[in-house]
Amino acid sequence: AKQTVKIINGNSLALFSQHNTQGEAINVSPHSGIIHYAPEELVIQVRAGTTIKELQDVLAEKNQQLSFEPPTLSDKTTIGGIIACGLTGSSMPFLGSVKDAILGVRMLNGLAENLIFGGVVIKNVAGFDLTRLQAGAFGQYGILLDIAIKVIPKAPDIQSIVVETDEAQAIKIMNALRQKANPLSAMVYYNNQLTLRLSGYQHSNSAFKQAFDYSYQETDNTLWEQLNQYQHPIFNYNDTQSLYRISTTVDADPIAKNADDEQLIDWAGGLRWLKTDTTIATEGEASLFNSHGNNQENPTILESYKQKLKRAFDPYNLINAN
Repeated sequence: AKQTVKIINGNSLALFSQHNTQGEAINVSPHSGIIHYAPEELVIQVRAGTTIKELQDVLAEKNQQLSFEPPTLSDKTTIGGIIACGLTGSSMPFLGSVKDAILGVRMLNGLAENLIFGGVVIKNVAGFDLTRLQAGAFGQYGILLDIAIKVIPKAPDIQSIVVETDEAQAIKIMNALRQKANPLSAMVYYNNQLTLRLSGYQHSNSAFKQAFDYSYQETDNTLWEQLNQYQHPIFNYNDTQSLYRISTTVDADPIAKNADDEQLIDWAGGLRWLKTDTTIATEGEASLFNSHGNNQENPTILESYKQKLKRAFDPYNLINAN
């Protein structure tokens, strides 16, 4: 008999789930551990239940890291959950998204078929599209079992500086900086402050600051930890306003806001968080994080393609059915 199932890993990322899934719970977290790690090849293969903490500890021993800055909301956060939710940190414009870091996956689809896409070496391109489709799919296409991931060396020196400016000028500065070779790894605008993170050698970070055309102040790296943990004030879910996540072009105009609205711009202009009590109009694709933390995407033209993929991977709608 057919049985619907819902996938559970560390269950620390429930606030990101778009789907009110039904069925018997399958806990993937015991399926954990490192399968293969080749530091010289910048590749690691792990089981989906491996925690981000364990993965980061292993990489740190070789002075390496994950490029996409996965949030670690608890010690139970797993790599499978991060990929299923498609979560990428502030480094995305400079180091790529979680989708870009995935080299290969092994998964179980709705027909109980053991499927393998991609590979475990960076030069392997076979199956890349199907591999990357799993990022942000929320387990709709199957149960992730093993993942091969590209890693990068750790930056030897990390510094942050703050520029006092308005939103329009901040966007201009970010766009100009994106066109130049520099040690930047993140740019975020919030509350009339543009914060830049430099991740390079100390001499290259110092050279950037000396050549920088704007007045700035040194600051610590607290902002990046707040964003990574979703503990920044913009993520205050107890507020009466709605919080929108807007993916747009980096050079998009400032979003029209009421005086009481609150906004944070991440991804060097490409990601905008807007907390408001009014309906928004924007050039980008908006999804709603409501006061209870549920991520409700607006239907887009991609929805029909997602439904076709769902039918191909899981024709009986047994996995994470909603």
